[in-house]
Amino acid sequence: MGYSFIADRYGRKLCIIIIASLQALAWIIKLTSANSVCLIISQACVGASGSGVFTICPTYTKEISSDSIRGAMSSVGMLLQSIGILFMYALGAYLDYNTVLYIGLAIPLLNLLFLLKVPESPPHLVKIGKIEEAKNTIAYLTGLDAESKPVQNAIDEMTTAQQQRDKMPKLTIKTAFKDKATRRAFFLGLFMISVLDCGGTFAIFAYASVIIENSGVTMNPELQALSIPTVSILGALVSTVTIEKFGRKPLLITCLTMVGLPMAGLGTILMLQDQGYVVYQWFPIIAITLGVFAYGAGVLPVPYTVMTEIFDYQVRAKFVGFYVTMGWFQCFLQTILFTPISQALGMHTMFFIFSAINLVSAVLCVVWMPETKGKSLYEIQKALCAK
Repeated sequence: MGYSFIADRYGRKLCIIIIASLQALAWIIKLTSANSVCLIISQACVGASGSGVFTICPTYTKEISSDSIRGAMSSVGMLLQSIGILFMYALGAYLDYNTVLYIGLAIPLLNLLFLLKVPESPPHLVKIGKIEEAKNTIAYLTGLDAESKPVQNAIDEMTTAQQQRDKMPKLTIKTAFKDKATRRAFFLGLFMISVLDCGGTFAIFAYASVIIENSGVTMNPELQALSIPTVSILGALVSTVTIEKFGRKPLLITCLTMVGLPMAGLGTILMLQDQGYVVYQWFPIIAITLGVFAYGAGVLPVPYTVMTEIFDYQVRAKFVGFYVTMGWFQCFLQTILFTPISQALGMHTMFFIFSAINLVSAVLCVVWMPETKGKSLYEIQKALCAK
């Protein structure tokens, strides 16, 4: 939540610089000492930077993207996340510890250099009165002349919106709840983050090796570690192509179903194995692959895209920060509850629960979720009020 305050007061760019600095600091600490206290401090820096990545980067991406490509741009961010995971897994599998640390340090240092040239988001520049700089930023981002009509229209729209905000009392999370559209957007965002973090894919990432081992499949550990992010990358590539073509709603409904059905299949396989039945050993691999693919294709990118689209600039970072905090808490609960429930009721019980969550969420999306593709904030809020 601290990032939300900094982003609203001092801008999105400063937050991203802080995130990259914390990432660099984490690697420097690990290079300096292997002491347990130092490693804990390093991990704390990683956690603090990670929360900022999921809070500020989707918000910034939305604010520098035109309505026609903001979904694809958000999906590219999630694609790069999957590529980064694969890259680090590959480094860990084939390089020594210190080499991995030096390469890890080089990445945020390079990011900091590039961030010197990254512009501030146009809405924040308009907020602090730097209209000309905002105009030049939009022109730079779109490749158009600063005096062109599309650029001027974008500036006029932001300026008008900011003037309306200046005439109103300061909008906070508390006062925002008095507005029907914002109130409904809040609950939609809460639903989105719960869909993302309670659907069981996090458990698959954490316990895939156990599931694969129980299925009787013998797999090279390095290949097993690299396979899951690779499948997620393939899903993210599909998302970048389809999210603007078919829309957020159909993509999320399809992917939730594609996660829910394999979860049910995986639960059935594990239950049959517990009862002594012999199951074709590649069935669990197929179920995991389908689930991870669908996660990368829609369950991961769509919620972050929608959460940044449904709020006004004044409260966008605050609400996204709250959702990220809530999401990490849900992941924490899932981690500590998975093992005791699996031991008491069988691992298949957890996957039946995850299947139900995904399939029920798909039905709720059909009934409740508005389509946000290519729509302005006013159009989205109007659709929310009509639900």
